[in-house]
Amino acid sequence: MDIGKHVIARALADQTVRPFTEAGMTAAWLDLDESAAVFEGTTARAWRFLLNHADRHGRVPGTELFRREFPEAGFRLPADPLLASELAEIAVTETRRVVIQSAQAAVQDVFTRTDFTQGDVKSVDEAAGIIRDAAARLAEGLRPVSQLLNLTDPIDRDAWLAERLERGAPFGIGGVDDDFWGIQPGHLIALVGRQKSTKTFLLLNSAVQAWMEGWDVLFYTFEMGAREIADRAYALGAHVNPEAIRRRDLGKPQRRKLEDFLDALEKDPDAGDNFRISEGSGAFTLDDLNADITRYDPHMVYVDGAYFIIDRHTKKASGADWVAGENVARELKTAARAHGVGLVCSTQAQEKQHNHSKSGIEGRTMLGGTGLLRTSDLVMGADMDQATRVLTLNCVMSRYAHVQTRKYRWDWDSMILSGASDADLEADIAEMGI
Repeated sequence: MDIGKHVIARALADQTVRPFTEAGMTAAWLDLDESAAVFEGTTARAWRFLLNHADRHGRVPGTELFRREFPEAGFRLPADPLLASELAEIAVTETRRVVIQSAQAAVQDVFTRTDFTQGDVKSVDEAAGIIRDAAARLAEGLRPVSQLLNLTDPIDRDAWLAERLERGAPFGIGGVDDDFWGIQPGHLIALVGRQKSTKTFLLLNSAVQAWMEGWDVLFYTFEMGAREIADRAYALGAHVNPEAIRRRDLGKPQRRKLEDFLDALEKDPDAGDNFRISEGSGAFTLDDLNADITRYDPHMVYVDGAYFIIDRHTKKASGADWVAGENVARELKTAARAHGVGLVCSTQAQEKQHNHSKSGIEGRTMLGGTGLLRTSDLVMGADMDQATRVLTLNCVMSRYAHVQTRKYRWDWDSMILSGASDADLEADIAEMGI
């Protein structure tokens, strides 16, 4: 089997080189002699072409562009390449085998030379140098083995016990943040709800609060334009009615609040450096997200409408196909960990399966299967009672701490989310005449 051709065919089919570069098959590794165990001649040139293109554009070139450089008449690829995970394992095995065999042969040459004598310290040192060099080359090349933690190894107990987990980026709701202790790098948080359940406002509120606490933000919008999301962010940050912002119909007090927030966006030393809003395209995949994270280096990433993301394997939207949903959910978690970012996304509850009991959104209501439910660190259900305008936030699933179900109401004039007991809310609602 020509491993190199299988790797190239799989990268073209999946439109990503990432599984292989994560295994160590990078441009630097390609310059090492042992890379010939996988790539030689034309395959080496083709792999470097894919790496260079992915580095410049954040994605693998299409097959048509690839064939301009490497015509099929002279460079045929397998029609059914092995899976990326299998190919990475084969490449790791072959590369390490070449390094070890070369080192063995070199050591044997040292001890079988005609001038070698028993107890020759110089020869022993030379052999040890060969072994050290081989170990270094193994470390510089493919690195498929994750760090191993042995619980029986001694630790500095005083230092370990003195460690304290700092509160992460805010979800944006005080009660949730107190229970969950913020969103840490590598966390995947999912917000699920029906239409009109204020998912976008909740997600954007989290982003605004995170930015105000010093975190850089990258926010994706699929159903709205970037300008609309920006207006809502201004409303949340300035505590001004969003409809007044949309119409540009602000009284003096509201305008003063907005001006103060705009000034903060430009120069607040305690806030994040950047708050970027991106309009996701109809063909948006995790390759696009990974490329943007690499380019902009945010602390927090928000995806308003994860069900619009296209799975690069099935070529279907994650909300329209359960296999696509599983793939995208898994890759979202991988992206959060690989980049060390907090990743918060919203998804839609299935209307026909919506749970109408007082417990709010349940796991079975999540659109596109249970992928996000299995991969997320925290899943919050948002349900807005359209008659009373009372928002219920309940914890569908949490890996770390119990998060209590709470009820809230937006004050749309000040864009402040206030919570109260059910009795208090009922009294407020009655007073409002709803």
